Formats: sequence, C-alpha cells, structure tokens
Amino acid sequence: MLSNEPNETPRHSSSQDLSLPSKEVFTAVSTSIVTGIAAADSFGLAVEGLNAAEIVEKFGGPIRTLQPISGIKYYKGEHPAGTISDDTLLTIATMNALRYDGLSMDAVARSLIEAYDHAVQHTPDTPHPLGWGWSVGDAVLRLKQGAHWSQAGLSDNPQMGLGNGVVIRIAPVALELWRQGRGLPLDQEAKEFIRDFTYLTHKTETALMGSYAYVSALLYALSTSPHEFSQEKCIESIEEALNDFPNSGDNVLAQRIRRLHEIQVDNGQALIEECCNTGRPSFIGNSLPATLAVFLRNPADISALNEIVNLGEDADSNGSMV
Repeated sequence: MLSNEPNETPRHSSSQDLSLPSKEVFTAVSTSIVTGIAAADSFGLAVEGLNAAEIVEKFGGPIRTLQPISGIKYYKGEHPAGTISDDTLLTIATMNALRYDGLSMDAVARSLIEAYDHAVQHTPDTPHPLGWGWSVGDAVLRLKQGAHWSQAGLSDNPQMGLGNGVVIRIAPVALELWRQGRGLPLDQEAKEFIRDFTYLTHKTETALMGSYAYVSALLYALSTSPHEFSQEKCIESIEEALNDFPNSGDNVLAQRIRRLHEIQVDNGQALIEECCNTGRPSFIGNSLPATLAVFLRNPADISALNEIVNLGEDADSNGSMV
C-alpha cells in the first residue's frame, strides 16, 4: 500500500558542495520541471516527424506557440493544442513512484504498468498506447505478463533499447537524487539505481551511457545557481559520466558527447546538424547530443526550446529534455 505522504528518505552528504533543497524549494522546482516538460512536449508534438524545412512549409515559418496536432505520424487525426504525449505521462509516472517510495524499482515498475493501462484505454486498436516507443511498450507488456523488472528490457532485436525512451522520463530520478543530497560525481548507489531504471526498458550500454550523461547534466543544473552556471563545468560533468565506459571509443553517443566542447568553437552547429540529418531522430546518439548542445549554447534562454523544437524530427522528446 502506498503512503499518502511523500517519502522521507534520509539525505546524504555529497562529494559536491551542494545545498539541500527545503521541502518548499523541492516542491516548487519539481512542479516547474514537470510543467516545463509538459509544455515543451505539447509544443514539439505539433511538428514531430517534420524536418526544419517542412515546419516552415506547413506553418509559414518557425512555430512560437502551441499548435493543434494534425497530420503527424504517431498521432492520427486531429488533436487540440496542448495535447501531451508519452514524454509527459511517463515523467509523471516516474515522479509518483519516487515521491512515495524513494529509489524503488518495484514502485517504478508498478507505475509504468499503471500508466500503460491508463493510456491504452484511449487507443485500443494500436499495439501500444499512442506515441509510446516499442522498447518501453514491449518491456511493460513483459512486466504485465509476470517478468521481473530486471528482465523486462531483454530483447532479441538489436535495434531495441537504443532510443530516447529512458531519458525522456528520467528527470524525476535526478530530482530525487538532488533531494537526497547526492551530487556529482554520481555515487555507486545512484549509478546502480540509474542502471536498473534504464535496463528495465532499454537493456543496452548506449542507453545507460545516455542516462548517466543526462542525469549528470540535470544534477549540475539543479545544484548550481543561474549566475554560477558554467557551460564548461556542465560539459565536464556530462563527460565524466563516460568514465564508466572505458571501451566506448567507437560508440556514436560517446563520440558526440565528447564533441560538446565544439560549442566553444562553432557554437556546436556542425554537431547539431550532423545529429539532425541521419534519418534516426529518436536514436539517443542523435537526440541527446543535439539537445544538450542546443541547451548549452543558450542555457538560460527560452530560445533553446524554440530552436530544438523547430529543428523538428523527434521534437516533442527533444523539447521536453531541454
């Protein structure tokens, strides 16, 4: 039985000199992040699957406000402006699980099943709820069929587990680590939970690398005041996440994360264009580096969201990550 009160997990000291958030600050920041994810998700959903040129052709220029949803691949029919996708729903599911049970994989697994069962009612004629990725959807079905969460992400298909379906819902994990006072570098318990959280749906080293990198970026931002935010230190925190992958030299995601320093040379433009022109928009090796690069060159400006969404492709997911 879940408690009606948020968890009171003991807080930890951290290798990073980080001030623990008060309950009021944590609640305000958590609410702001989830609200921001939902707004960015719905903003990007209107142009999902389009490239930058197609967005201009369809809307007469870059979009700047929420638009009705029509004619996109994964959302058939017409949907009103403000419609949200799996990015928001899965983030809320994760938030609810951690809020009541702390870093509990059993709670995360239950929350995914509940989110799936709720969403699938609205799209009974599709294999998975509308907009859900195959890796997440298949893993939840295995959970529903009795698989343990440690085995649900296993797949014989080598193309599975390489998308951005973990990083789109992992922000609450970074928030919970911040609430507990766990800073950077990630400690062993934090790494193990992130590994289990990732492997529940995406049992690949590439997905885990992305999770470590994105949580590190979030933790750096959460523990740094806006006037102290350093582009260079944030990149160093992200790169440090690769230390657990000594044989990652040929990995596309690792290569592109190591290229984030190009932001200081050409504003990251070559990296962003490369990520956006591969034909695999939801591949984490494209989606995450492009999102991080766009954020890092404008970390305190709404223009970062406008830019990543108007690049198109997996615009709702990339927008929600920014």
